Amino acid sequence: MAKQATIRRGRPPKSAAKTATATKAAPKTTAPKSTTTRKVEPARRRGARQSVYAKRVDAYVGERLRERRSMMGYTQESLANHLKLSHQQVQKYETGANRISAGRLYELAKTLGVNVSYFFDGFDEGAPITEQKHGGTNRSAIEIAQNFSEIKDPSVKSTLSSLVKMLAQHERERQDA
Repeated sequence: MAKQATIRRGRPPKSAAKTATATKAAPKTTAPKSTTTRKVEPARRRGARQSVYAKRVDAYVGERLRERRSMMGYTQESLANHLKLSHQQVQKYETGANRISAGRLYELAKTLGVNVSYFFDGFDEGAPITEQKHGGTNRSAIEIAQNFSEIKDPSVKSTLSSLVKMLAQHERERQDA
């Protein structure tokens, strides 16, 4: 008795194709090709370009985050630990490299003791776009504000505020001359 190969669906193994004598393979049929062409929209790339306006808003919100964090005495790492983030993520938020979601912005506002609107206060839509070094934050001004907020005696605060106003006025007069 001769060995008979079993025919499987699909392509038979090479050895079976040579020895198959008793059964004839069914002719292959293919589905007719469609004559209509379908336009496929390109998928939106991850990280697609943001508008210049959106970048400005992100940078401004990040700058306000950095200012408030510093005023409250948080380091990037301590704020990150409180929110269960990495300090790199906080840094990206502050530089405007990453956009802050609405939920995350709410958590940040709650942690830093401000309303969500704080991060947008003072944003000027018509202001020219300028490159700002290191988030545009003047570290000495933040340090002064942080130290000032720690002073509890109202008379000391008032005296110090008057002194700073006098010094600023003197500086303006000197520049005008």
